Amino acid sequence: IIPYDYQNNLADVNIKQIQTNTKNTVFCINVKKNVIKKYEGLYWFNINLLGKHNVLNSTASIIVAFLLGIKIQKIQNALKEFQGVKRRFNFLGKINKCSIYDDYAHHPTEIQASYEIAKILKKNKIIVVFQPHRFTRTKTLYLNFIKELKKINILYIAEIFSAGEKNIKNINSYKLVKDLKKNNLNEVYFLKNQMALDKTLSKYYNEDNIIVFMGAGSISSWAQKLMEINESVRN
Repeated sequence: IIPYDYQNNLADVNIKQIQTNTKNTVFCINVKKNVIKKYEGLYWFNINLLGKHNVLNSTASIIVAFLLGIKIQKIQNALKEFQGVKRRFNFLGKINKCSIYDDYAHHPTEIQASYEIAKILKKNKIIVVFQPHRFTRTKTLYLNFIKELKKINILYIAEIFSAGEKNIKNINSYKLVKDLKKNNLNEVYFLKNQMALDKTLSKYYNEDNIIVFMGAGSISSWAQKLMEINESVRN
Protein backbone atom coordinates (compact mmCIF):
# COMPACT_ATOMS: atom_id res chain seq x y z
CA ILE A 1 0.00 0.00 0.00
CA ILE A 2 1.33 3.43 -0.97
CA PRO A 3 -0.50 6.26 0.86
CA TYR A 4 -1.14 9.41 -1.20
CA ASP A 5 -2.88 12.67 -0.37
CA TYR A 6 -3.07 16.39 -1.08
CA GLN A 7 -0.66 18.62 0.86
CA ASN A 8 0.08 15.92 3.40
CA ASN A 9 3.79 15.54 4.08
CA LEU A 10 3.20 12.24 5.86
CA ALA A 11 1.95 10.62 2.65
CA ASP A 12 4.44 8.64 0.56
CA VAL A 13 3.12 10.45 -2.52
CA ASN A 14 2.14 14.03 -1.72
CA ILE A 15 0.25 16.28 -4.14
CA LYS A 16 2.01 19.58 -3.60
CA GLN A 17 0.25 22.00 -5.96
CA ILE A 18 -2.95 22.16 -8.02
CA GLN A 19 -3.42 24.88 -10.64
CA THR A 20 -6.77 25.03 -12.46
CA ASN A 21 -8.14 27.06 -15.37
CA THR A 22 -11.39 26.72 -17.34
CA LYS A 23 -10.33 23.58 -19.24
CA ASN A 24 -7.52 21.71 -17.51
CA THR A 25 -5.53 21.16 -14.32
CA VAL A 26 -1.78 21.17 -13.76
CA PHE A 27 -0.50 19.52 -10.59
CA CYS A 28 2.73 18.45 -8.96
CA ILE A 29 3.41 15.34 -6.87
CA ASN A 30 6.33 14.54 -4.61
CA VAL A 31 7.42 10.90 -4.28
CA LYS A 32 9.39 10.06 -1.13
CA LYS A 33 12.74 8.31 -1.38
CA ASN A 34 12.75 4.49 -1.43
CA VAL A 35 8.96 4.24 -1.86
CA ILE A 36 8.82 3.41 -5.59
CA LYS A 37 11.84 2.03 -7.41
CA LYS A 38 13.45 4.55 -9.81
CA TYR A 39 11.00 7.34 -8.85
CA GLU A 40 11.78 10.06 -6.35
CA GLY A 41 11.13 13.79 -6.03
CA LEU A 42 8.83 16.18 -7.92
CA TYR A 43 6.84 15.38 -11.07
CA TRP A 44 4.41 17.63 -12.96
CA PHE A 45 1.29 16.48 -14.82
CA ASN A 46 -1.40 18.12 -16.96
CA ILE A 47 -4.93 16.66 -17.19
CA ASN A 48 -8.01 17.73 -19.16
CA LEU A 49 -10.13 17.40 -16.04
CA LEU A 50 -11.14 19.73 -13.23
CA GLY A 51 -11.49 19.27 -9.50
CA LYS A 52 -9.42 17.90 -6.63
CA HIS A 53 -11.14 14.50 -6.86
CA ASN A 54 -9.88 14.08 -10.44
CA VAL A 55 -6.35 14.96 -9.35
CA LEU A 56 -6.56 12.31 -6.63
CA ASN A 57 -7.86 9.73 -9.11
CA SER A 58 -5.09 10.63 -11.57
CA THR A 59 -2.47 10.33 -8.84
CA ALA A 60 -3.66 6.79 -8.08
CA SER A 61 -3.24 5.93 -11.79
CA ILE A 62 0.22 7.52 -11.82
CA ILE A 63 1.33 5.41 -8.86
CA VAL A 64 0.17 2.23 -10.63
CA ALA A 65 2.08 3.30 -13.76
CA PHE A 66 5.18 3.96 -11.66
CA LEU A 67 4.96 0.48 -10.14
CA LEU A 68 4.71 -1.00 -13.64
CA GLY A 69 7.88 0.83 -14.61
CA ILE A 70 6.30 3.00 -17.29
CA LYS A 71 8.48 5.95 -18.26
CA ILE A 72 7.49 9.32 -16.87
CA GLN A 73 7.12 10.98 -20.28
CA LYS A 74 4.68 8.30 -21.44
CA ILE A 75 2.60 8.77 -18.31
CA GLN A 76 2.56 12.55 -18.73
CA ASN A 77 1.59 12.29 -22.41
CA ALA A 78 -1.16 9.75 -21.73
CA LEU A 79 -2.75 11.93 -19.06
CA LYS A 80 -2.46 15.05 -21.18
CA GLU A 81 -4.19 13.34 -24.12
CA PHE A 82 -6.97 11.75 -22.06
CA GLN A 83 -10.15 13.72 -22.72
CA GLY A 84 -12.06 12.43 -19.72
CA VAL A 85 -15.55 11.02 -19.41
CA LYS A 86 -18.34 12.70 -21.34
CA ARG A 87 -20.42 15.23 -19.38
CA ARG A 88 -17.99 15.65 -16.51
CA PHE A 89 -17.96 19.43 -16.14
CA ASN A 90 -17.68 19.92 -19.90
CA PHE A 91 -17.10 23.49 -20.99
CA LEU A 92 -19.64 24.25 -23.74
CA GLY A 93 -18.50 27.81 -24.44
CA LYS A 94 -19.58 31.32 -23.53
CA ILE A 95 -22.74 33.32 -24.06
CA ASN A 96 -21.50 36.89 -24.01
CA LYS A 97 -19.35 36.91 -20.85
CA CYS A 98 -21.00 33.94 -19.13
CA SER A 99 -19.33 30.48 -19.18
CA ILE A 100 -21.63 27.46 -19.67
CA TYR A 101 -20.83 23.96 -18.36
CA ASP A 102 -22.59 20.61 -18.63
CA ASP A 103 -22.19 18.00 -15.89
CA TYR A 104 -23.62 14.54 -15.22
CA ALA A 105 -23.88 15.13 -11.45
CA HIS A 106 -27.16 13.62 -10.20
CA HIS A 107 -26.09 12.22 -6.82
CA PRO A 108 -25.41 14.42 -3.73
CA THR A 109 -21.69 13.60 -3.61
CA GLU A 110 -21.33 14.36 -7.33
CA ILE A 111 -23.18 17.65 -6.89
CA GLN A 112 -20.78 18.54 -4.08
CA ALA A 113 -17.73 17.75 -6.22
CA SER A 114 -19.00 19.67 -9.24
CA TYR A 115 -19.91 22.72 -7.19
CA GLU A 116 -16.42 22.69 -5.66
CA ILE A 117 -14.99 22.86 -9.20
CA ALA A 118 -17.27 25.80 -9.99
CA LYS A 119 -16.04 27.62 -6.88
CA ILE A 120 -12.44 27.17 -8.02
CA LEU A 121 -13.31 28.76 -11.37
CA LYS A 122 -15.59 31.41 -9.88
CA LYS A 123 -15.15 34.99 -10.95
CA ASN A 124 -18.62 36.27 -10.15
CA LYS A 125 -21.88 34.34 -9.67
CA ILE A 126 -22.38 30.57 -9.92
CA ILE A 127 -25.77 29.51 -11.23
CA VAL A 128 -26.78 25.85 -11.14
CA VAL A 129 -29.65 24.38 -13.17
CA PHE A 130 -30.40 20.98 -11.66
CA GLN A 131 -32.71 18.22 -12.90
CA PRO A 132 -33.24 15.49 -10.27
CA HIS A 133 -33.06 11.98 -11.70
CA ARG A 134 -35.59 9.28 -10.67
CA PHE A 135 -38.28 9.56 -8.01
CA THR A 136 -36.79 6.67 -6.00
CA ARG A 137 -33.34 8.28 -5.82
CA THR A 138 -34.83 11.63 -4.83
CA LYS A 139 -36.87 9.98 -2.06
CA THR A 140 -34.05 7.79 -0.72
CA LEU A 141 -31.45 10.58 -0.68
CA TYR A 142 -33.79 13.49 0.00
CA LEU A 143 -31.99 14.82 3.09
CA ASN A 144 -28.62 14.42 1.37
CA PHE A 145 -29.88 16.44 -1.58
CA ILE A 146 -31.08 19.15 0.80
CA LYS A 147 -27.67 19.17 2.51
CA GLU A 148 -25.73 19.71 -0.72
CA LEU A 149 -28.17 21.82 -2.72
CA LYS A 150 -28.59 24.36 0.07
CA LYS A 151 -24.89 25.25 -0.36
CA ILE A 152 -25.60 26.59 -3.86
CA ASN A 153 -26.26 30.33 -3.89
CA ILE A 154 -28.33 30.53 -7.09
CA LEU A 155 -30.24 27.37 -7.95
CA TYR A 156 -32.93 26.47 -10.50
CA ILE A 157 -34.57 23.06 -10.07
CA ALA A 158 -36.47 21.42 -12.91
CA GLU A 159 -39.06 18.70 -12.46
CA ILE A 160 -37.77 15.21 -11.73
CA PHE A 161 -36.70 13.16 -14.75
CA SER A 162 -38.61 9.93 -14.14
CA ALA A 163 -36.46 7.55 -16.25
CA GLY A 164 -39.59 5.44 -16.66
CA GLU A 165 -40.51 5.36 -12.95
CA LYS A 166 -43.99 6.08 -11.62
CA ASN A 167 -44.56 9.22 -9.57
CA ILE A 168 -44.16 8.92 -5.80
CA LYS A 169 -46.59 10.86 -3.63
CA ASN A 170 -45.08 14.01 -2.09
CA ILE A 171 -41.81 13.56 -3.98
CA ASN A 172 -41.42 16.34 -6.54
CA SER A 173 -39.19 19.27 -7.35
CA TYR A 174 -41.68 21.88 -6.16
CA LYS A 175 -41.54 20.35 -2.65
CA LEU A 176 -37.75 20.20 -2.87
CA VAL A 177 -37.64 23.93 -3.63
CA LYS A 178 -39.98 24.70 -0.72
CA ASP A 179 -37.87 22.66 1.69
CA LEU A 180 -34.67 24.33 0.49
CA LYS A 181 -36.19 27.73 1.12
CA LYS A 182 -36.86 26.63 4.69
CA ASN A 183 -33.11 26.08 4.96
CA ASN A 184 -32.53 29.79 4.22
CA LEU A 185 -31.22 29.38 0.68
CA ASN A 186 -31.34 32.89 -0.74
CA GLU A 187 -32.07 32.16 -4.39
CA VAL A 188 -33.78 28.90 -5.27
CA TYR A 189 -36.41 28.65 -7.98
CA PHE A 190 -38.68 25.99 -9.41
CA LEU A 191 -38.07 25.86 -13.16
CA LYS A 192 -41.59 25.43 -14.49
CA ASN A 193 -40.91 25.71 -18.19
CA GLN A 194 -37.71 24.57 -19.86
CA MET A 195 -38.81 26.34 -23.06
CA ALA A 196 -38.34 29.65 -21.23
CA LEU A 197 -34.86 28.71 -20.04
CA ASP A 198 -33.02 31.22 -22.24
CA LYS A 199 -35.23 34.07 -21.04
CA THR A 200 -34.82 32.93 -17.43
CA LEU A 201 -31.02 32.80 -17.59
CA SER A 202 -30.42 35.78 -19.89
CA LYS A 203 -29.93 38.17 -16.97
CA TYR A 204 -26.66 36.37 -16.19
CA TYR A 205 -25.12 36.50 -19.68
CA ASN A 206 -23.61 39.97 -19.59
CA GLU A 207 -21.34 39.34 -16.61
CA ASP A 208 -18.46 36.94 -15.99
CA ASN A 209 -20.70 34.32 -14.37
CA ILE A 210 -20.76 30.51 -14.50
CA ILE A 211 -23.87 28.49 -15.35
CA VAL A 212 -23.67 24.74 -14.66
CA PHE A 213 -26.29 22.29 -15.92
CA MET A 214 -26.42 19.22 -13.64
CA GLY A 215 -28.32 15.97 -14.04
CA ALA A 216 -28.45 12.59 -15.74
CA GLY A 217 -31.68 13.05 -17.69
CA SER A 218 -32.63 15.33 -20.56
CA ILE A 219 -30.93 18.40 -19.12
CA SER A 220 -27.82 17.99 -21.28
CA SER A 221 -29.94 18.60 -24.37
CA TRP A 222 -31.26 21.78 -22.72
CA ALA A 223 -27.71 23.06 -22.34
CA GLN A 224 -26.91 22.24 -25.97
CA LYS A 225 -30.11 23.95 -27.13
CA LEU A 226 -29.26 27.04 -25.11
CA MET A 227 -25.90 27.28 -26.86
CA GLU A 228 -27.56 26.88 -30.28
CA ILE A 229 -30.11 29.60 -29.55
CA ASN A 230 -27.33 31.99 -28.60
CA GLU A 231 -24.95 31.08 -31.43
CA SER A 232 -24.78 34.69 -32.63
CA VAL A 233 -23.53 36.01 -29.26
CA ARG A 234 -21.22 33.17 -28.31
CA ASN A 235 -17.52 33.79 -27.71
